[in-house]
Amino acid sequence: MGRRSTTGGVIPKGDRIQLTFVFQGKRYRPTLELPPTAANLKHARRQLERIKQQISNGSFSFAESFPDYRFIEEVSKPVAATTFGDVADRFLASIGDLEYATRESYRKIVEAFWRPKFGAQPIADIRYSDLAAIIGGHPWGSVKTRNNVLSVGKRIFGLAYADEAIDRDPTDRLKSLRVQRVPPDPYTIAEAETLISAIRDAWGSHAGNYAEFGFFTGCRPSELIALLWSDVDMPGGTVRIDKARVMAQNKNRTKTATVREIELCPRALDVLRRQRELTGLRAGHIFTQDDGEPFHDLQIPWKRWQFVHKKLTMRYREPYQMRHTSVTWNLMIGKNLLWVADQHGHSAAVMLKTYAKWLRGATEKSIDDIRAAMGFATHLPLGQRANDAISLTQFGNHWRRERDSNPRYGINRITP
Repeated sequence: MGRRSTTGGVIPKGDRIQLTFVFQGKRYRPTLELPPTAANLKHARRQLERIKQQISNGSFSFAESFPDYRFIEEVSKPVAATTFGDVADRFLASIGDLEYATRESYRKIVEAFWRPKFGAQPIADIRYSDLAAIIGGHPWGSVKTRNNVLSVGKRIFGLAYADEAIDRDPTDRLKSLRVQRVPPDPYTIAEAETLISAIRDAWGSHAGNYAEFGFFTGCRPSELIALLWSDVDMPGGTVRIDKARVMAQNKNRTKTATVREIELCPRALDVLRRQRELTGLRAGHIFTQDDGEPFHDLQIPWKRWQFVHKKLTMRYREPYQMRHTSVTWNLMIGKNLLWVADQHGHSAAVMLKTYAKWLRGATEKSIDDIRAAMGFATHLPLGQRANDAISLTQFGNHWRRERDSNPRYGINRITP
């Protein structure tokens, strides 16, 4: 949002000069009976600065400064100053068109951080130094949290400025700090197989299939719990990703508002075959809780994920790393960059910037391990590895025989 200059409160108005300032939470524009010459404009600017200083220290008298103002009776009536809480309420009322999760995040920040500190205070009295002390002195858990809280505060003061409840925005000079990006931290095939198997052993086939499908499709966790059987084309070997579930709310859009159709590798398609046997011919969600009910949110899968990592004493990574793992595996076996970007809902630029390390590929053994785990043919010439795949209809026993006869593919044993 653009900001007016500090001298914008003095302008020529016909044969007079108009001053603009905020007093008692209301904007006024009285005029001086002076022709707008350069000297008089300079004088008016000095007078305006004195008025603002008097307003700040509580000594300003409108009637003494502008006794001939035509609305002087209205000015003399006591006016309740606009408080920070008043503007915060207007701000919360103005965000109804945002996503539910975003609205809830903003509301929690307002109620937990900003309102307790400034709620009853006239917003025009809040200074940059007040805000700088609050932001600078708080023990933030992370830079990202600090920036999110500051962003909400800046939106509230921006609304007050647009409403002309304040004549300058004290958050203008408060800047967000740079957040260090956490690079992808993918799992190896052996780690993923061990993790999938441990989840299956601890929590059953529903939970194991959920994690397995996450690793071998790269769906976001919020997309996994929203998937419906009607999204799947089993004969075509694809699944449509067009929604998510966040904070117990269904979203009819993905994170990037882009619908994508994922081509399932043989392993992922096999997961769906086994999951279909668990759910029968029921419609509805693909991945459910043990009783068949949809996941309310991501808390249950997340707690199981944490539990199994502790049990295995495996280095912990967030469930979102299943998605990063899928991307890196596809890049390592030589899949086309644009294809991988399209499958995972990324731009080519993001792929190059975020996953450049894995574009260089891997050792032949690693490539064979990944291809075998995904259900693709192994021991092919290098140029064919990313393109020649076992037929989806033939997948199953062939891959199981190869995997079960070779322990390098992990400890998981999947039965149809």
